[in-house]
Amino acid sequence: MDAALGAEEMVEQLLTKKMNLEDKVAKLEEDVLELEQLQDMNEQLAEGSRELEIELREEADMWKAAVREAVREKEAALETLADREQTISKFREVVQRLQEQNQELQQQLERETSRPVTALPDMLDFKKMLAESKAHTRAIDLELRRIEVEESQKHVQYLTAYMPDSFMARGGDHDAVLVLLLVPRLLWKSELLLSQVKDKFAAIESVDRAGLLRGHAVDQYVFRCRLTLLLSNVQVRSSSQLK
Repeated sequence: MDAALGAEEMVEQLLTKKMNLEDKVAKLEEDVLELEQLQDMNEQLAEGSRELEIELREEADMWKAAVREAVREKEAALETLADREQTISKFREVVQRLQEQNQELQQQLERETSRPVTALPDMLDFKKMLAESKAHTRAIDLELRRIEVEESQKHVQYLTAYMPDSFMARGGDHDAVLVLLLVPRLLWKSELLLSQVKDKFAAIESVDRAGLLRGHAVDQYVFRCRLTLLLSNVQVRSSSQLK
């Protein structure tokens, strides 16, 4: 009886240990499953981070290229401005030298003829020369701007060639970029219209009956003021949208 009771007690202890071991095994299996899931998630995150790193590097390369292009355009603009300033200074020196020669010739004629001499006709039409110089400079500027526009368009084409299809899709990032460019373009065009209106329609000092009956200066000035107000409102709203 004692042996049987001892054996029964031993069996119960073994069963208890077996159940505890089974619980531990189940717990370890759950832990292993969770670890496998965490490992899968880690691999997915690592793959996503690698793809994100590649995309960020590509974007960084594109921005670096854009910065280099902007620096190159800035240097070209500075060189153009330096050449223009140098040309203007040369024309001023030429005009100054010709004026001095004109004065010397007048003084020489006065000494030889012993009587004052009226101003000699200009040997060169300086206004015409300056106008031609300005027209030539403007033509060069327009040609440079045309080249810059063509290069910018090619630059955009090259960049969009490497973009995914979703970038050019309707409602995608390309439309967002166009919206961002629309506001500065509106500001620039409105400023251009304001300058043209101010140049075309002169301001009037006072409004009287004679001015109303003789011409259209008052009406033109009213139109100028109204258009200036509307364009200023457009600029203010566009600036607020841009901010």
